[in-house]
Amino acid sequence: MKTISRHITFAVLATLAYAALLLSACRITSKTQPSVVVSIQPQRFLLEAIAGSKVEVMCLLTDESNPETYEPDMKVMMAIERSDAYFTMGTIGYELAILSKIKSNNPDLPIINTSKGVNFMDGHDADEGDVDPHVWVSVCNAKIIAANMYTHLVELYPQWKKYFTKRYQALQARLNKMDQEFTSRFQASADSVFLVWHPTLSYLARDYGLTQVSLDNGKEPTVNNLRSHLDLARQSGAKVLFIQPQIDSRQASELLSSLDVKKVNFNPMSSKWDEELYKFVDALAPKTQN
Repeated sequence: MKTISRHITFAVLATLAYAALLLSACRITSKTQPSVVVSIQPQRFLLEAIAGSKVEVMCLLTDESNPETYEPDMKVMMAIERSDAYFTMGTIGYELAILSKIKSNNPDLPIINTSKGVNFMDGHDADEGDVDPHVWVSVCNAKIIAANMYTHLVELYPQWKKYFTKRYQALQARLNKMDQEFTSRFQASADSVFLVWHPTLSYLARDYGLTQVSLDNGKEPTVNNLRSHLDLARQSGAKVLFIQPQIDSRQASELLSSLDVKKVNFNPMSSKWDEELYKFVDALAPKTQN
């Protein structure tokens, strides 16, 4: 009788455990929502402005990540393949390195180049056909990126077209207002030259007729070229130096600290994309006090 009782008890527990598992699975399924993946946080800022609460936007890199040294792991690859689409920048090196594997493992996954239609600038290796990848550091380019995102969101989820359209129009109005304000403030400002270590602000400089002086020649600094960088910085007449958190060269940091200019932290990878651009404009073209 004890043996039978033990078997009955085990059967009851197994049944209860199975029922709990089913209930848990139902809860997980009911909470899931459509998801897409982006490469960097500024993309997430723009895409969430359009997608709102309808679509979860997952980002591969954090605010502090360096896209030039980032290497996605297996968890990242799985997250991409479980999503409804991958919105790439189309210019970042690590994207190109993983796209073939993604396409091979999941050939039906839409891969969307959000930089399509941008007027690219030359990068460090212009002779080799290289383009400047930092297209998102520009309000003008953001308008193009947002338009690409909107078009493909509607294709992926046509049932929410009206919702996306309303939010997209609000985003474009916001970007137009930023562009108009930045144009006005730079037209009234004499500070048109600025310093950076790595040339991440080329598109922003082009938008408003500014001159970016980059102190990075793409190589590890030596004593001699550090001195030449100092001379270049001083001869430029620039009063502001923008410093990125992604710069990890100790020699570069020592060089930057020796310059007698205003130093402003600027993070091109920040999830607070608009705040970073306003920080840039405020440093070079402060609002006049009435």
